[in-house]
Amino acid sequence: MKILFLCPQPFFTWRGSPIRVGFDLQALADLGHALDVLVMPIGEDREIPGVRLMRVPNVIRVKSLPIGPSPAKAILDLFLFFKAVRLARKNRYDVIHGVEEAGAIAVMVSRLAGGRVVYEKHSDPSSYRGGVVKSTVMWFYRKVERFTIRRADAVIGTGPALAEQARAVNPDIPAYHIFDTASSLVKADPDRTAEARAGLIRNAEDVLITYVGSFASYQGIDLMFDAIVHVARTHPAARFVVIGGTPDEIADRTAWLREHGAED
Repeated sequence: MKILFLCPQPFFTWRGSPIRVGFDLQALADLGHALDVLVMPIGEDREIPGVRLMRVPNVIRVKSLPIGPSPAKAILDLFLFFKAVRLARKNRYDVIHGVEEAGAIAVMVSRLAGGRVVYEKHSDPSSYRGGVVKSTVMWFYRKVERFTIRRADAVIGTGPALAEQARAVNPDIPAYHIFDTASSLVKADPDRTAEARAGLIRNAEDVLITYVGSFASYQGIDLMFDAIVHVARTHPAARFVVIGGTPDEIADRTAWLREHGAED
């Protein structure tokens, strides 16, 4: 089939949705489908055989995009919509595949230019917590998501609960949980694993507790850091390995741990 794949995230960057999208594209191309992929204007170019990567124009000169909704994202999504319409009218795709808020864009593009719609749901809008402005934005996002689920031809959820949420909105829609591929296809080297562990423990009986991911609020990051303080005080053998975060986020969390006596 000819597929137009809409990804409203930086691609490629080393975080959840772009990693997932990269494997989506690789799998679809390996199955013999022809893919045009439209992404945000920032990110690392990644060559995938059978995939043509295109970007929306960087009209507002952004250098990064935070996880979740933002004014910059809304502006770029508008340009993604117009470019997707032009591509769809020219190429007559069989399927328009939209990730997150691009699912709604996929629905509108399909109404204007044809093609069936697959909506890929990566998150639960209620998990983005914040002040009044953010809560209002997420209320609107939930409305957009419900609009998408009611009009898409199928939904893919990255977790079983996300697929269930889609079925709750539209019981008749085919909604599937398709699990993530491991973020690395390289098998761990036991010798290098042992070397890394040796550099992180103080005693042979130490237990390493590891988190790898973004520092976005919906990951439960605040709960985890609160737990680090408690566990560090009550279980001396526990050692925490935290991989992720921007330099500013790392500095803030390190300062917080220092204030609570758990920096080491």
